[in-house]
Amino acid sequence: MLNIPFQSLWKYVNFIGVPSDEVANEILEKLSKLKIIENTLNDVVKSNSNNYYNLVRNTGFIELFALVIEDKLRKLDLDIDFVFSLSEEGISIATSLAQELGTEICFPLMNRNITEDIAKILWYYSYSRKKDINIC
Repeated sequence: MLNIPFQSLWKYVNFIGVPSDEVANEILEKLSKLKIIENTLNDVVKSNSNNYYNLVRNTGFIELFALVIEDKLRKLDLDIDFVFSLSEEGISIATSLAQELGTEICFPLMNRNITEDIAKILWYYSYSRKKDINIC
């Protein structure tokens, strides 16, 4: 399918060998053209349609999904300051995406009984880094 020897792919996947820039670009072009990554993600989503908890705990899915989203966001040339997870379940995906984008991450506080002191600590932390973070 990719016309690359299995042994070479095995070396790349297991970090035993590193492809040249030319070979790496060729692999990326073939993956994109054949939509292998998108199809793989779709298959995983379909097979877990009744239990999305499996998706948010699947490290391979999360990393691959984050790479696809990162690629799409980079093409839009957006200035992204931080990634915000709207739920506890989304923290793993948001964390992986924030790492790929090189941004900060903001996630929901799990404790509903937040004291003012905790919020102040978070506010001072964000102020010291010269970033505006709204705590909801």
